[in-house]
Amino acid sequence: MLILVTGGAASGKSEHAERLVCEKAQSRLYLATMQPFGKSAEARIARHRALRAGKGFATVERTLDLANLRLSQQYDGILLEDLGNLLANELFAPEGAGAESAFDSIVAGVDNLQKYCETLVIVSNEIFADGVPYPPETMQYIRILGELHQKLTGEADAVYESVCGILLSVKEESKAVKSVISGLLVAFSMYSAIPVPQVNWEKQTMRWALGFLPLIGVLIGAIEWFWFAFCMHFGAAGVFYAVIAALIPLAVSGGIHLDGLCDTCDALCSFGDREKRLAILKDPHVGAFGPLWLMAFLLAEVGCFAQIYDRPVLLPLACTGFAFARTMGGRKVVASPCAKDSGLAHIFAETAINAQYRAC
Repeated sequence: MLILVTGGAASGKSEHAERLVCEKAQSRLYLATMQPFGKSAEARIARHRALRAGKGFATVERTLDLANLRLSQQYDGILLEDLGNLLANELFAPEGAGAESAFDSIVAGVDNLQKYCETLVIVSNEIFADGVPYPPETMQYIRILGELHQKLTGEADAVYESVCGILLSVKEESKAVKSVISGLLVAFSMYSAIPVPQVNWEKQTMRWALGFLPLIGVLIGAIEWFWFAFCMHFGAAGVFYAVIAALIPLAVSGGIHLDGLCDTCDALCSFGDREKRLAILKDPHVGAFGPLWLMAFLLAEVGCFAQIYDRPVLLPLACTGFAFARTMGGRKVVASPCAKDSGLAHIFAETAINAQYRAC
């Protein structure tokens, strides 16, 4: 989640931003960007330290180049204080990005920070209302800061402005619905061959993706039911029905599960130690055991569907089984430890920390 808090000087924006982080995050990082030039800057730094004292913030001082910042841990919330100082450092410090690259450098820095937290709150200054002409360097600073505000406002889940100590909502936290829809699209793009619009893989999106896996099973079950009714209506042969019925899950899923089956069989049949089996799972090539067990699985599947054609009472069990299998698969990813600290399963397990996924 990205939140932008703006306001004039001494408007209370920093205090509101700290409160937002405290409400949303258990582990908190305060990222300070001000360079202590002069007594005035030192006084402001001291005031901000006193303001956040006892609130559980860890502090990192970084005056520029946030894109290359590396943090030692993940945080629930990060407070960036503030955007105006960061831009001034990038524009005017000798080691800064300069006028041509300051905007891109800061945007890249914000993207980098979001990798380390669930909620990023950015404080910035409202300096666009006085209408007073300034030297070209200052006008350039104002222009770029305005462009940054437009960019971040477009991407933010919520935007607030602090006026006379009162926090006014400019943009509500309305990305929840978008995250749900994106999670649905990620689920279908990863675990089906159905063409869907591509979306960015974000933590909020990934959390929803596992919850939508059963819908792919529901779709397969519905197609299986329609195929059974079609064959029964026209009196199709049982073998013809069974072969096509076995291919329907493959056509809908794109074969991703069968690819995993081959890799798993190759690894298990190697009878090697844990490191060797993990290496086989990572190897893109298919060994001898994978195709053998794949053929056995498909033959068994054809046999099961042939039996269903003879005993239609089993059809509801088969159709609901596709959704149930994906439900249990998603729960297994979240509830069981991953074999390694990388890969797709680890990404899903790491991000799916909300209760709805642990209840899948």
